[in-house]
Formats: sequence, C-alpha cells, structure tokens
Amino acid sequence: MASMRVWRSPAAVSVLAALALATALSALGYTLSSGSTPSRATGTISVSADARLNGAPDTLTALFAVTTTASSAASALDQNDSLMQRLQNVFTASGVPASGLQTSDLSVSPTYNNKGGLTGYRTEDDLSVTLHNFTKASRAIGVAENVVGDAVQINGVTFSLSNNSELLRHARALAMQEARAEAAGFAAGAGETVGAAIRISNEQQVTTPLPFASGSLYKSAFAAGLAVPIQAGTLQVDVHVNVTYRLLS
Repeated sequence: MASMRVWRSPAAVSVLAALALATALSALGYTLSSGSTPSRATGTISVSADARLNGAPDTLTALFAVTTTASSAASALDQNDSLMQRLQNVFTASGVPASGLQTSDLSVSPTYNNKGGLTGYRTEDDLSVTLHNFTKASRAIGVAENVVGDAVQINGVTFSLSNNSELLRHARALAMQEARAEAAGFAAGAGETVGAAIRISNEQQVTTPLPFASGSLYKSAFAAGLAVPIQAGTLQVDVHVNVTYRLLS
C-alpha cells in the first residue's frame, strides 16, 4: 500500500501554532499581542446597593377648604371671601408670611335638587398654608375651626424638609460605600481587585409617614379651641445605586 507524506513549511507550522494558542487563551479571557506575553482582558463587575437615612421635617404644609352656599353665585362668593379672609388672618397673626399662603383652587358651581331644579350656588376656595414653627402651627390650626366654623375643613397635611440636599448627599455616599464593599467581596472571591467605577445610576425617594393626629383627636381640639396634636414623625431618604467597576488582575 502506497504511503502519503504531507510536508509543511516551518512558516506554516508557526502560524498554526500561534492560532491554536490564541484560541486557547481567548477562551480563558486572555489576549495575545505581537511581541508581548499573555495578559488578562479587563473584566467588570456590576452591583446594586441601598442606603436609608432619617431626618426631622422642618416644614408643614396644610391644605384648607372653605365652602359656602347661597341663593346666588355672588352671595356665595362674598360669604366665602369673608370667611377665607378670617382664615388667612389666623395664620398671618401667628407669624406666617404672605409667601406662606397660596390659593390652590377656587370654584363657583350651581347646585340642584333631585328633580334637576336649581337650588343655589356653591363656592369653594382652597388655601395652602406653609408653616415652619410646628408649635405655632398646631395652635393656629386649632384656632382656624373656631374662627371660620363648619365652613372650613382640612384636606391634607404633609411634612417635608426645606433643604434635603445634605441628607441626600450622605445617603448617596453610604450607598456608594456599600456598593464598593459588595463588589470587593465578590472580586476577592475570584482573585481580582476592584478598580474604578465606570458606570453609575441611581434612584432616590423622599417619603414621610402620615404623622397627623387621628380625626377624633383634632375634632375634639377644634371644639375646645385647643392646639391640634401634631406629630411630625421622621422623613426617610432612600437611595438605590447600580454601579459597574473595572476588575484589576
């Protein structure tokens, strides 16, 4: 049986060997360049972290509504204007500046009976009041009911920080520290070292638990002309970060 012999030039053998080595190294995450030794390709690691801080609110915003009804639109509006002026006077007398009072809505609408007949007109004027002294705010809200009577109602109370930038700054720093610590832990397990952050995204939220007293408590305070019990609670700042770091061999 005739035998066949394949001859390859030294140059061809060198090329094939180089290709085989490059393929093997690539599978392991290494790259090979001319005139250099194999080096590990740069890897990355992505982690998420959260931070939460609590702060004391320093601002109270209350929304009041004054509602009046009369046989004519003009009369309903005149009565409402008079009561609203009394309400505003309560707060200006307690030290609230004009900038702390804002009309948020005003409406005049006809009212009808169950047969569709016109019975009169209803006027509602909504006032947003911003206060920074909670002790005075408590007293002023209690006085408002006695001054305006049943025509006024509270449609909501919220608390906030006039400047939450410092709280957010601390929360972001804590979240980033947590992210790097987590990335370092994973990297150490793989025999790597964490390098610089190359991508950062974040989400943040500021929330306040409902702190206003129950309805029965502030209704009794209204009736007695006392200060309304107010608990400001704490304001929560939540920061969530997603960070991608380089890995160093």
